[in-house]
Amino acid sequence: MSLNKLFLCILLTLVAASLHADPSETKNITIFNNTDKTIYPIVQVTLKPEGASNIWIYSLYLNISDQVVGVPANQSISIQVPQEQDGISWWNAARVYVYNQTPPAPNPKVQGSVSGFPVHVDEQGTGLPLDDPYQFAEYTFDNSGGNYVGYDVSYVDSVYLPLAIEVEDGSVGYSGTDKNLSEFQSIIADFVKNQQWPYFFLSNETPYYSIPGGFNLFALDQARSSHDSSKFMLQGDRVAQEGSTVGLENVVARWKKAMNPDFCSDCETQSPFCNAFQKNATDVWNAFKEDGGSTTDEAITGRILGFTDAFGPTLSQQDISLEEGITTDPSGGTKYPDYTSKYNLNPYVRLIHHDLNANVYAFSIDDAVGFVRVPGTGITITVGGLKGLKNQTPYVNPASLKENNAEPIIGDNGTSGFSSILINAGEICIGAVQSTNNYNETYVNWSCSNCVAISSNIIHTNFGNIGTDWDSRNCITVTNSTIHTNFPIDFGITGSNYAPIGATITIR
Repeated sequence: MSLNKLFLCILLTLVAASLHADPSETKNITIFNNTDKTIYPIVQVTLKPEGASNIWIYSLYLNISDQVVGVPANQSISIQVPQEQDGISWWNAARVYVYNQTPPAPNPKVQGSVSGFPVHVDEQGTGLPLDDPYQFAEYTFDNSGGNYVGYDVSYVDSVYLPLAIEVEDGSVGYSGTDKNLSEFQSIIADFVKNQQWPYFFLSNETPYYSIPGGFNLFALDQARSSHDSSKFMLQGDRVAQEGSTVGLENVVARWKKAMNPDFCSDCETQSPFCNAFQKNATDVWNAFKEDGGSTTDEAITGRILGFTDAFGPTLSQQDISLEEGITTDPSGGTKYPDYTSKYNLNPYVRLIHHDLNANVYAFSIDDAVGFVRVPGTGITITVGGLKGLKNQTPYVNPASLKENNAEPIIGDNGTSGFSSILINAGEICIGAVQSTNNYNETYVNWSCSNCVAISSNIIHTNFGNIGTDWDSRNCITVTNSTIHTNFPIDFGITGSNYAPIGATITIR
């Protein structure tokens, strides 16, 4: 079951719009297969029929034709789904599963058809196994106050295939990843090796990795494979024959380190950011330690990574920040810090948002990145690349645009010159950035030739100067870098503006 709680809440608030559904209304789903293998899409919705004791699952297995099962390499398929048919809503809280191996056979019970495809009914509500070779996207269509589509790609439960999704007219950019299957799987393989992250047992012949998200790393640690009950569902090194995976224990160790009184004791981390980060981590840890569940370190860490908004907005924002490696206050931090950083408390989030460059759900309350709701009459899903999408630029949540303002804010220290220059998080051009020590000059060329991102949190230069030449072309994102210098800093924004000795420039 997906952990996208807020997404599901949003979807369920839209269910009311279907109470007076018009069966003649349809919306479109188009799926492009950009891989070199056949894919097998399955559209699923759920309903608890009157008198039933559990949720029923209704599935459409999409095939190109009666003779061609699934969607072969470099082909596509389109269907129209009705707002309601035979009492079943195909617009609300639906999923599109994409297999790249033959999926389980559909339940033989059939109840009508949609777009020419039989509706298979699972009265037990069993659903597809968590350790099957698929990836899924979610959608809700509605006409409440307009004509809208809401959708996301979810990597909360696991990550396996590179998906992208967008509104069919391309009015906004895509959610997902632009990686092809080979590149995508290569990145995951490196993560499994370097982070000792466990992976699902799919079959002995499967050449690809499917790996669990942060919560399932804990929730499925002792589960048995649905394909071979003699095996753990999660494969990989374990601390003992029947013990937890090494990957799980490594994540627990990250959180325990953040609780350690010495976390901010070294010179480089005696900073407001480190103290604020540790306070957030302590607040969240203690809240889950006292929530009535098991108080083992493993259990607390697992519940944190499966966070819901039940604890309220303040703790939710603290948890979101910790998943991203930052803080909620102006002391900032750098999102998705390196795997070696002590501020990285969930390596899986860096994998999804940084290494795979996917603007999707990486954890349960990742809504600001993952969820999109815009006017539209349908959606397009691509597998293994962006071919088929009308807009091949990543979606940016409008709520974050104000934060992504690169306009410099110059603080006056009350005398001549400037005490600081604050540049909010956003698109900033960075050219060649030379490393610095106490005797060298660091020169930042803003002409953006061969742009690179500033990745270090703090740059110190006690005896050099930092020169910049501002130009806003071909920008890339820069976050949370603080530069300390005891010499003037030439910005060239409006002529030559010099900051006095001891100035601090913070790029948030």
